[in-house]
Parts: sequence; structure tokens; C-alpha cells
Amino acid sequence: MNKALVLSQETLAKTEAAATALAGDGTPVMGRDDVEQGLDVFAAAPTGVLGLANRYDGLDLPGQACRIVVLGGKPDAVGLQEKFLSERAEASAALAERLRTRIVQGAGRCTRGPNDYAVVVVLGSDITRYFSRPDNREALEPELQAEVEFGWENSRGTDPGEVIENVKMFLEHDAAWREGGEPLVAEFRQDAVKVESPGAEALGASSATEVEAWHLAFRGEWVSASEQLQEAARLVGAGGGSTRGYRGLLLYLSGVWLHLGAQDETQRARARALVRQAAAASSVRGTWLKEMPELPGAEEIPLASMDVVAVNAIAARLRGQLRPNRLTEDLQKMRGALAQDDSAWIHRVKVGLGTGKWEEVPADLG
Repeated sequence: MNKALVLSQETLAKTEAAATALAGDGTPVMGRDDVEQGLDVFAAAPTGVLGLANRYDGLDLPGQACRIVVLGGKPDAVGLQEKFLSERAEASAALAERLRTRIVQGAGRCTRGPNDYAVVVVLGSDITRYFSRPDNREALEPELQAEVEFGWENSRGTDPGEVIENVKMFLEHDAAWREGGEPLVAEFRQDAVKVESPGAEALGASSATEVEAWHLAFRGEWVSASEQLQEAARLVGAGGGSTRGYRGLLLYLSGVWLHLGAQDETQRARARALVRQAAAASSVRGTWLKEMPELPGAEEIPLASMDVVAVNAIAARLRGQLRPNRLTEDLQKMRGALAQDDSAWIHRVKVGLGTGKWEEVPADLG
């Protein structure tokens, strides 16, 4: 029982370093190279910690082979595409099912049968926040909901020593656990009901159409591919705010594809309109879209009146006498003000940005 599996989406070096830190002195640590030919070496070892990066499936450590699994971080950004969807496009709804699958698979690496058992430890603020949200827990199967709820209730705000004693009782799996733990899990199970995550129905309805669009794009049939992707974007839009970012991405791709296959100016104009719709649909007002090259023939979008005022104010200040030391001082004060919790400080930052005057801000912030 003195073995643990650490799964993380960090780099191999960082994952193995985390395993080393968790193992402590005197406990052997294994990594990818040690199990390259299979898990038998780790399974047969009397003690040890195995650290693996991005291995949420394809591992089997049943029974006494391993009783502790550590999930390091929320596995929602494996690869550049997922990083873009979750961090830039605000399209994490498209990754929700993939994320749940990885968590469930990772947590079940050491419980390969109905009578098997293991302690699952979540490590990191991001995955802790994930499980703290009721909508994320409710999207799990009822049995998993009950187990997560049990762990949450018996660890939040609890003395660490008491948590360790509870873990020992669970690992011993004797009468104390059967009489004190299992009934509570069963009670949580009775109240658990699976609720699909927001946007799941819309994403499911659009999936076949999107797959067909990609097939057409692979064959170079750009106009037909664009039409299919526009339909997919329409279906995704039924998810409301939860799928807004992903809809923006689909609209942008449909515009680019249409422009690639356009035969006349009418189609090219439609392609540019789709890109504009993508910017309007994006939940982050098209921040990532501003970094993309404009389609040929795109009209320059005039600045909003407030932006014109801001640009003119900055230009006027730049045409004046620049004092580097004063600018550095202003930036330091700005950072200090932004670090405050009081909303009044944020107002002072705005005043400073607009006028360059910081008389209201205490000097010690600089």
C-alpha cells in the first residue's frame, strides 16, 4: 500500500520533480524511463512514487499494486490547440467533456474493478477550484459525485492530522471504514443526480455537422466546408453564453475557408462579413482575432468615439515633454493602486491614466 501514482499535465521534468517532493526522504521515485517496458517494475515494488506526465489513460494498477493517485493540476490544456481554446478563445465548453474524461480516467487508474479502492488526491488550485464548483461535480456520474462530495466534506477546513487519520482508516478498509465511511458515501449517492454541463446539448447537436465540414476542408472543397461550418456555428449558438467563444472560432474559420474558395466578390464580401460576425460573437470581443491578418479587401473599422478621445490624449502627451523618471514613477503608483482591494483605488488609476495626475495617491505607494 505504500505506493502512489502522480499524474500531471506539466512537463516530464516538473512531474517527476513533484513526485520527488511528495515522496520525501528515503522513498524511491520512478519516472517514464523506469516503466518504458511496462508497469510491472512499479507494481512489484514494495514502496515508491511514480510520476508520469499526460498519462490519463492506458494505465492499470489494480489491487495492491497502488492505492494512491495524485492528480496534479487540471488537465485542460494538453497541447497548443487546447491551450488556445481554453486560454485565448474562451471556448472551454468545447473541452469540458474531454476534461471530465481525463479526470475520471486518471482517478480510476488504480481502481480497475467494482471492489477495488484508492485514495485520490487533487493537487493545485486550478483542479481544486474545478471540484469546488457544483456544476462541475453535477456533470459527473452519480457514483463519482458521491465520492467527490465525501472527500470534499471530509477535507475542507479539517485539521491535516485528522485527514491523515481518515486516509489511514480508508486504506485499512476494515470495519471502521465499512461502518463509518461507506454509509456516508451511500447517502451522498442517493442525493446525486447527473446534470449535463451548459452547452453540452448544443455542442452535441453540432458535432456531426462540424466533422463533415472538416472532411470537406480536407478535400479542399472550401465553399461547401464553409457552409457546413456556418451551420455548425448556428447550432452551437443554441448554447448561449457558454458556447459563445467556440461559436466565434467556427465563424472565423468559416470565413477564412469561404475566402479560400471564393469565385467572385460576392463570396469574398460574405467571407469578410463572417469574420466580423466572429469578432462580435467572441466572448472576449475578439481579442485573439485582432492578432490575425485581415482578409484581403477588408475595410478598416473606424474607432469608437471613446477610443478616439483616448488616442488623441495619448498622442498629445507624447508630443509634450516626456520625462522618463516621471513615467516610471507613475507606473509604480499605478501598480500599487491596482493591488488594492478598495474600488476607489481603481478609480484613481483611471484618473491617473487620463490626466497623468496622481495627487490623490499616497506617495508611499511608489
